[in-house]
Amino acid sequence: QGPPQSAPEANGVITRAFDGIAALVGVSLLCRLCSFGFNICAARFVSQASYGVSFVSLQLLNSLALFPLKEAFRRAAMRLPASERDSASGLSWLGFAFTVGVSAVLAVVWTAWPPSDPPAGYSLAVVGVAVAAVVEAAAEPVVVESLIDLEFTRRARAEGLANLLRSGAAFAVAVAGFDGVASFTVGQLVFATAWSSLYFMVRRPGPRQSVDAKHLAVFWQFSGMAFQKAVLQEGEKVLLLAFFSQEDWGVFALVTNVGSLVLRLLFAPVEEIAYSAFGKLPPDASPFELLAPLLALQGSIGWTAAWFGPPLATSAIFILYGPTWAGSAAPQALGAYCVLLLALALNGVLEACMHSRASAEWLRRGQGAQIQGSG
Repeated sequence: QGPPQSAPEANGVITRAFDGIAALVGVSLLCRLCSFGFNICAARFVSQASYGVSFVSLQLLNSLALFPLKEAFRRAAMRLPASERDSASGLSWLGFAFTVGVSAVLAVVWTAWPPSDPPAGYSLAVVGVAVAAVVEAAAEPVVVESLIDLEFTRRARAEGLANLLRSGAAFAVAVAGFDGVASFTVGQLVFATAWSSLYFMVRRPGPRQSVDAKHLAVFWQFSGMAFQKAVLQEGEKVLLLAFFSQEDWGVFALVTNVGSLVLRLLFAPVEEIAYSAFGKLPPDASPFELLAPLLALQGSIGWTAAWFGPPLATSAIFILYGPTWAGSAAPQALGAYCVLLLALALNGVLEACMHSRASAEWLRRGQGAQIQGSG
């Protein structure tokens, strides 16, 4: 009687997953386009150095501050069944406390080792970005409870509105005559405040609970993978900050903002919802009913980018950002990034399936294989 009972449950998870994907992608489309429009205006009217400091140095600070929370604590909390929600809530509270400590340490490091020619108000911007990471992390217990209950559309609405407010606030600061660093910092603070407020308006976090041994074991597994993923994903930015000029930071930031639009707009919400959905499938249910359409969806997008991106890169940079950027190395870098999107499309879905369904032994094997491949 096990399989017949699990079939309706599996179908329900799959249906809610695709409903959540549709909602999140739809909302993300609007807010990402607004953010993309602001990035175009910023790149046209601020210097390459200021643009690079904002979207490389300060963006790296924000990403590193929130990386353990999203990649280790949240994934571990979502790994076990919904019946373990008290332990998952306790783990999310630990994630918030950890983010507070990490943000403080990173703020000290960024202030102690500034760029060679820091813009005005750089130290204040560093503190503002660190505070924004803490404010965003404060809603993590509520976010985890919402994801456990498969409330994907709520996440879509919260992220969409928060991103719209961020773009509007950053654009207003830029129009007022402030540089890119100030507009980026204000945008991050507005996003974090809106994100947490929107979640707290509809849901209150439960009391802090103890974390059981099973969750701690899963957390340590994901901590190792999160560290490895952070090195692979953000290591290039660390090298960029260490060995290249601030103008080179600007070229890198421009290309990643253009090339990663698809990555953030389509791939990220699909992968996050896929991870939650795969983890909620019954143990005896096959994941391939969900895996196959997700691979087809993201693979077709990646193939289109790899095929049409390189020959159109120069024209795209010229139209969007003007002749100065088109005459730099940005078009060549953008063309290479478009080819990379095909591999990222397939890897993201497969990784979500593996991390949510594989045994601890297979997770260790996968981590080892990834380390060998990256070496």
